[in-house]
Amino acid sequence: MAHSFHQALSAAIEARGLTLERLRAHLAEQGHTVSAATLSGWQRGRIRPGRHRSVRAIAGLETILGLPEYSLVSLIGPPRQAGAATPGKPVAHEQLCPAGPSVRPLLAGLGGEQRPLLRTLTCHDHIVVGERRDERLVRTTLTLKSVGSGVDRYVAIHYNEHGRPPHDLHVNACQIGEVRTDPANGLVAAELLFDRPLAAGETYVLDYTFSYRPPGPPADCRYRWFRQWAGFYLLTVEFTRPAIPAKLYRTWQPSGTAPLVSLAPIRLIAGTSAHIAETDQRPGLAGLRWEWS
Repeated sequence: MAHSFHQALSAAIEARGLTLERLRAHLAEQGHTVSAATLSGWQRGRIRPGRHRSVRAIAGLETILGLPEYSLVSLIGPPRQAGAATPGKPVAHEQLCPAGPSVRPLLAGLGGEQRPLLRTLTCHDHIVVGERRDERLVRTTLTLKSVGSGVDRYVAIHYNEHGRPPHDLHVNACQIGEVRTDPANGLVAAELLFDRPLAAGETYVLDYTFSYRPPGPPADCRYRWFRQWAGFYLLTVEFTRPAIPAKLYRTWQPSGTAPLVSLAPIRLIAGTSAHIAETDQRPGLAGLRWEWS
């Protein structure tokens, strides 16, 4: 059984008996411009599909090759972004968050956001959705590594697209510094102060929770914006009965203004929870969305 994208694609092409030129022609009929050389690169594993138009073309290949929906798309991972941030060059808040222009003034005066001096090795977001289909809490556990000496804080930002900032913030392994809110845009920025400044190369584990007094805002998606590369991202969502979604999808956006790409359907575990796990997470917005009916 093929487990990689290029193996699955190669097996499907062989099974259908189509030449790459015929595949190219069929894709062109669907409105996808892909050269035979690119198809060959995908088939041999020399080229990884990396743009949104490539993802759409892969979905077209599924139809042409008679494959189940998402069977190829789910194997390629998040699309790459042209001009993505390097480890030392985070992308701007304005590029990722719909309320991005409001983030920068919110951060002003918080002692300077020090994320460029921190690398995210692991990130785990755990979401609880209440019985009213509302967001109840977001618990985040981060493993951070300092790339410079003297880093003494992390600025946590919570955004809710319905303009509902959370009511409470609880932390472990740190102290809460200054907290600033922008209720009109659903934004909160909070300083999480380490117990001491970090030395270069030192790691630190943070655990913090933003929560709502019920009922919280409507919940039909959850994503995290990554300004820089992260080693591993785990998103878990816990649904409270009877609020169980009918469908769930892993999603990706290279920016807050780019079209949302549903990469693959996600199955519920034990009927009440779902998750995604991503290694080598690139800058952009990674998450889950769900449909109630």
